[in-house]
Amino acid sequence: MLAAYGTAVFLWVAFFKYVWGSFSPTAPYGAAHQTHAWHMIVGLPALLFDQEYGLLPYAPALLLVAPGLWHMWTRGGATRREALEILAVVAALMCTVAAYAMWWGGSSAPARQIVAVLPLLVLPVAWWDASAAGRAAVSAAGRALVLAGLTVTAALVSVRSGALVANRRDGSSQFLEWLAPSLDLVRAAPSFIANREDLATPLLMTAIWIAVAITLGAVLTRTRTRRDGAAPLVAVAGLLTAGVVAATIVPAAMGPRVAARSDPGARAESAMLATFDARARPAAIVYDVWHRVPPADVPPLFTFQGRPGLRRDPQPLRVLLNTRLALPAGQYDVRLTPVGAAELNGPIGLQLGRTGRPVAEWRAAGGPGEAWTQEFRVDVDTPFVGFRTTAELEEAVGEVVIKPRAIVNASERLDRYLALPPVLEVAQYGDVSVYFHGGGAYPEPAGFWVRGATDLTTTFARPPDSMRPHVRLRVHTGAAANRVHFRAGAWRAAIDLRAGEAGEVDVPLLPSAQRAVVRIATEGGFVPAETTGGTDRRLLGCWIEVVE
Repeated sequence: MLAAYGTAVFLWVAFFKYVWGSFSPTAPYGAAHQTHAWHMIVGLPALLFDQEYGLLPYAPALLLVAPGLWHMWTRGGATRREALEILAVVAALMCTVAAYAMWWGGSSAPARQIVAVLPLLVLPVAWWDASAAGRAAVSAAGRALVLAGLTVTAALVSVRSGALVANRRDGSSQFLEWLAPSLDLVRAAPSFIANREDLATPLLMTAIWIAVAITLGAVLTRTRTRRDGAAPLVAVAGLLTAGVVAATIVPAAMGPRVAARSDPGARAESAMLATFDARARPAAIVYDVWHRVPPADVPPLFTFQGRPGLRRDPQPLRVLLNTRLALPAGQYDVRLTPVGAAELNGPIGLQLGRTGRPVAEWRAAGGPGEAWTQEFRVDVDTPFVGFRTTAELEEAVGEVVIKPRAIVNASERLDRYLALPPVLEVAQYGDVSVYFHGGGAYPEPAGFWVRGATDLTTTFARPPDSMRPHVRLRVHTGAAANRVHFRAGAWRAAIDLRAGEAGEVDVPLLPSAQRAVVRIATEGGFVPAETTGGTDRRLLGCWIEVVE
């Protein structure tokens, strides 16, 4: 009891102190500066009903919480007090989460932000179930909702190795698209992300679903079954009918206000490309005029697009037209199309990873109205791919299109096979690209420091046409002696270095891929501020340069 009161008080104090009345630096719902109170107005219904991140589409049995709380309230006494306590804790967390612009919490599981209070909702559901004991059809409907939630959960965690769990913030539920790819089910469910500029649309869609649910509840309450086995059949038939009715009414009522589905080119990643493997799946079929094509012809069928205002999700790093992608290893083309007869003239860089500098830089140039195209390569599956440029060039760009030329087979990607951490930064040294997986490195233009007493995972990659069998590294440990370990597959090497002493090591590359996953471990380290003076308090282990 004290824990519940303490949690509620803490959450409400935090809410009023840090949320209510303060301002958000980003405003994904239209205005330049919107209060957290406005975000809360949007986020509260979205946390419950949004087709991607809402709680109820994935756990429909929790619809019974509202009538359950009502039954607890009507009981009075200690039961009423318990209902108030549940409401206080749940409302405090939901209001706090909803009051921020990114109430969904990024590319995550549905309702991840409010999972902590879900156990409290079991009690109202139990009260509802007890109150429905004398109404067979109503009770059966409640159990059917529980089974539906379990079925949805099983599909989320099992299909595509759990890929359906993490949504993509594009306004379309991956589960609905997988459930009926040929039907626009996404038009029948509210999306507070896709319709962020028109909040009335998802609210009206939500109201229709609620009205259908209330109508179904009223019908089942008045339904009397004469046979013991008839109640489940009536309940399931009623739920299916209600679902069909709502899914039909909502798109018809909304009309063109709800798009058929998100533009595939506007998505940040493609599950088809991420799992592409011409060796494992040597046949491909295109359904637009049914015909068979070689697997190598499949990747160019996919495109990623960016236009002014198309992608509004905030990114940790400014990229051209806010077009941040997650791309698998492969060869790509990027095409910039100017606005009208504008001229493209300015620098542009390829950003791999959400930190660090661009790994390649070009100059976009062309005559009035002329597009500019450049080929680029991604050696390792990278969750942050974009292009950095100047504000002047970005103003002249009307559209950016990224199109795959060829994708590396999933079975041949070392990072997928070894389940490596995601790429955070990439540095280019000559013709060698160094991909840093996770933390533990401090890249600089001439080389990179490895953090002291740590284990760093990297991928070294040369161009596919390179004939060099290895990458030669020069290593020194700075102001302190250290032992540095290198490991790439079955290959091992260790170097003992005194302070100021340098050594070299040749890292073998896989001949078929011209790359190697290398784990670099340092046993000790030094702090520059304590040895050579200055303010650098980093613990450094060793310095590494690519020399050949």
